[in-house]
Amino acid sequence: MTGTSPKVTSRLREAIELLGGALLDLLSQEPWDSELATSQYQQDLTIADGLDSAAGLGSNEPGVAWSVRYGRGSALAKLEAARDQVALIGAALTGGFAYAPWSLSRAAVESAGAVYWMLDPAADTAERARRVLIDRRTSLRWAQDHWSRRPDSPLIEAQLDHLENRLHATRRLEAHMGITNNARRPRWTELCSGLLQGQADAFYGLASGMTHGELWAISMNHAVAETPETSALYKVQASDRLYLQLTKHTVVGVGEASVRTVRYLGWPHQGLHESLEHALTIGRETEDLLA
Repeated sequence: MTGTSPKVTSRLREAIELLGGALLDLLSQEPWDSELATSQYQQDLTIADGLDSAAGLGSNEPGVAWSVRYGRGSALAKLEAARDQVALIGAALTGGFAYAPWSLSRAAVESAGAVYWMLDPAADTAERARRVLIDRRTSLRWAQDHWSRRPDSPLIEAQLDHLENRLHATRRLEAHMGITNNARRPRWTELCSGLLQGQADAFYGLASGMTHGELWAISMNHAVAETPETSALYKVQASDRLYLQLTKHTVVGVGEASVRTVRYLGWPHQGLHESLEHALTIGRETEDLLA
């Protein structure tokens, strides 16, 4: 890359490699249910079982405990998606790509932001379970919208029926937990803002603009010049500084969500903790180098 310190690029590449390796380690650990009874996840299950019992639910009936278990799987699935995107951002650090990293970074930070919100340690067991269900309902509605736009066929009808059954079950659970129909997951910008500690607005707006090919965003990503004859913008040099900043945001965002997940599930692997914390430290340190 040109125009920026090789030290910044090298450090961020190291952070990306550490984060990718830690995520691979994190996602390969099973079974979680039999480990660390003192973890917040296991405590949530114990509390949720009590809430379900007090509500008169049988052991096989979906309730708060089901939502807690589903939330664990949902968080790990979102982090798995983020892991792939992080890996490709790392490859692009030396590939000279100007646009694709923004889409990858936006997707990674969105996945991480949802995990960070669902597993909030400041919330109680019931609130975390509620957030999981709200996220599930949001996802199912997006799936319904997707399949309803496809040409009619027996396969599409079966898929839509399946989604409606899952939505119905989710709504029953929400009613059991006192969640109203107008309860919504925060907007992506809000999720990312909590994850990136207030630095999300400019980053997320630019990443979204780049993803959609908006000229204003493309122009900001380059040193540009305007010819007086045609008033046409043409690329002079890719903005390495912006690219490194988005990489830093990705490292910090996905790293924070990963650390929160590890702490919530109680995985005791010291090497995993150290890799995540090291990646986060590098990500935070590059802010000063990019200033």
